[in-house]
Amino acid sequence: MKHFWVFIGALLLAIATALGAYGAHGLQSATADFRSIEAFGYAVQYQLICGLGLFAVAWATSHFKALLVNLAGFLLLIGCILFSLSIYLLVIFHWRPFPLITPAGGICMILGWLVFALAAFTALPRKNGYY
Repeated sequence: MKHFWVFIGALLLAIATALGAYGAHGLQSATADFRSIEAFGYAVQYQLICGLGLFAVAWATSHFKALLVNLAGFLLLIGCILFSLSIYLLVIFHWRPFPLITPAGGICMILGWLVFALAAFTALPRKNGYY
């Protein structure tokens, strides 16, 4: 599962980088609303954080309880998709399929980080004291 999380994390980072470049250079032609541009920036920022977080998840699969770590990874991934994608769709296409999808994504991300913290807290220490 470790390679899966690295792959997905790298993919999220690549997409966020491309969308960040679009936000910096092309988004103003799609919308002039400052709040929309700011929201787009937040979506990119949270996607970058989740992408990096999945690298931490990949590392942690070898060090903490795999069940909790993988659950955290899936929650982060689902949260990132729901949160960021819903904002991208709203800003670029003015399309909001479900009004509560953005906060649901945020809640999934929060739960993912809490489950990740639980995985770290409940991990058994190694004999050499290092992770």
